Amino acid sequence: MFGNEIAIFTCEDLHDQINQISLSLAGLAVKLLKGHEVELNHRTVPMTEELLLPSLSGLPVKLGINMTSLISLRLKGNVNYRDVSHFSLSGHIKPSAYVGLSVRMGVDGVPGQAAVDWVSELKSSTSLDGSVQLEEGRDVRIMLNTPEDVMDIFSLSSRVFQLSGDHREEIKGPKSRLQKTTCTSKTWSKVVGWQLCSNASYPSPSAGILLPTAGPIHLSVRLLKLDRGLHYYLLEAAYSLLPQRGFWFPREASIHLLLATPQSSISRDMSLDLAFNPSRFLLRISSPLKTIHVQGHLEQERNTKSGNLELVVDGVHFYIRGLVDTKTLLSEQRTRYHLEAKTAVDGLPIILSANVTRGLGRKMSLSATLKNVFRETASLSVSLERRRDSSGRQYSVEVELLLPEVVGSRMLGLMEQKGSVWSSALRLKYGLGGDARHLYQECFSSQRLKSERNLNQTYIIRADHEFYCSNTLPLNHKVHFRHEKSSSHINSVLHLSYGKHWDEINNKRTVFLSQSFRNQSMHNHTNYILEFNFKVPQKNLNYRTQLMHTHLSHVGSESSTHLKINYNNLMPLVAGLQWKSPPQDAVQKKWEGSFNMDTPWLYLYTAHSLSHLQRHTLQLTLEMTASKWLNVRNLILEGFYRDRGREREARLQLYTPAVTYIHVSKE
Repeated sequence: MFGNEIAIFTCEDLHDQINQISLSLAGLAVKLLKGHEVELNHRTVPMTEELLLPSLSGLPVKLGINMTSLISLRLKGNVNYRDVSHFSLSGHIKPSAYVGLSVRMGVDGVPGQAAVDWVSELKSSTSLDGSVQLEEGRDVRIMLNTPEDVMDIFSLSSRVFQLSGDHREEIKGPKSRLQKTTCTSKTWSKVVGWQLCSNASYPSPSAGILLPTAGPIHLSVRLLKLDRGLHYYLLEAAYSLLPQRGFWFPREASIHLLLATPQSSISRDMSLDLAFNPSRFLLRISSPLKTIHVQGHLEQERNTKSGNLELVVDGVHFYIRGLVDTKTLLSEQRTRYHLEAKTAVDGLPIILSANVTRGLGRKMSLSATLKNVFRETASLSVSLERRRDSSGRQYSVEVELLLPEVVGSRMLGLMEQKGSVWSSALRLKYGLGGDARHLYQECFSSQRLKSERNLNQTYIIRADHEFYCSNTLPLNHKVHFRHEKSSSHINSVLHLSYGKHWDEINNKRTVFLSQSFRNQSMHNHTNYILEFNFKVPQKNLNYRTQLMHTHLSHVGSESSTHLKINYNNLMPLVAGLQWKSPPQDAVQKKWEGSFNMDTPWLYLYTAHSLSHLQRHTLQLTLEMTASKWLNVRNLILEGFYRDRGREREARLQLYTPAVTYIHVSKE
């Protein structure tokens, strides 16, 4: 577009430029090592162009663009270098930059000169002054100086001028302008010591954004020092580690971090110190807002172990202390536990003490007290004992608990096994609320289980269960269960008694449930009986079901099945089914069967027979009688069929002793 966008150079030209830059950098490094201040300035003119453009008026339009830039860098330093893990560096870096852009557009002829000039400038001036020191790769000290009170990060301005001949006048634009100043919060700015602010001034954009703008524009961002006594920041970091073999976590370690502003009028120092080893722990955090100190240690001396953990927050003291002391005697081992904790500012410390005694035999006891949680001291005691001899085993437990104004209880438990008999009992006395010490309420529960096999090889299980509570009378109950099983008989009985009179013989609130299965089958003879009983006297409920089945297979087969249902001494259902079949090798065959059912709504009886007495001859007879809901008397259906090759005969007849309904025959 402008005719100078393309540049041509050879590899030799590039090599000469690299050599010149290397020599310049070497000279710069020598000056810095001697402690001299070096200033680098670079000024360029990236763009300076002027164009003549034709116009309809006949006067050429002249367009000129000028752009200049200036970069300045002031360096000063001092280096003391031994190796990568041990060196020191101090000095300052002060960079600054300037970029200016000027655009002029107008006409230049015999009558005179008229143009518009747009000038834009960008400035930046910052500095970094301090030192860095590293010793043995573990201690770091960084110092950052703040000598200036104001630091301009960047400043941007734009102005428009009108040219007429030799007269140059700035275009102010509309009178309405917008000015905005924004700064960070003073609370956090005081903590840091600096405040970041931005300032903007520009014409009111009533007609939208235009370039160049119809008036001057100014935008700047700067850092303002709020603390005049702030001269430098100091950062210190140090650590030491003692590793342990086979594990990544160190055995001992210490860490120190510090961020401070010495000689400052505002306290903003922050530090963190951490140190630990197998027996001690230390953590200290300090800041202008809060100070936290955590310290703990573990100690062991012979059979005594103790620990202490303390927390101090802004002078307020909290702590947790623990102690474990063990003594071994000839017949028992005693262990004392003590825990004390302070978790409230004005409250008393919570104290928990416990003693555990383990007998060298089979006895163990625990007693514990808790102070400063309830109005009075809370307590807990537990005693466990186990006995074993040739006759069986026995386990016992005794527990006492007192939480003042909440609950108090005493519990005795026993479980015993002698041969095939298991038994257990549990008795509980308790009090709630204000009666926690008096134990007015009582609960009791017992279980017994016995299994045996008698001389007839009948396996018998007996189980008994009782439950009683003084304040839950409707739920009190006792249960008796008996189960017998032999090769030909299975019988189960469950008896439940509940309610207020649960332990009385004449109690009406009972439930009785029994089930029996008897199998008396032999070779060629199947015979079994199934019974089910369910009784609830209080509800006047008495239910019984009986199912009997017999099957005989000797010469042919005969089977009989009967079902009876008894409900409160009524028979809602009685049913029976009989069937008889001839032998498979019999010359004359006859099948006979019957079905009868009696209910309160319907009585039904049916009988049928199928005869094959002669070759090629079949005879069928069906008989039905029904009453109650359906009334049918002796309804008979007879059928006959004979096949003698060319001669065939068939008859079908449906009748009663009084009336014939259907009579069909064919020869």
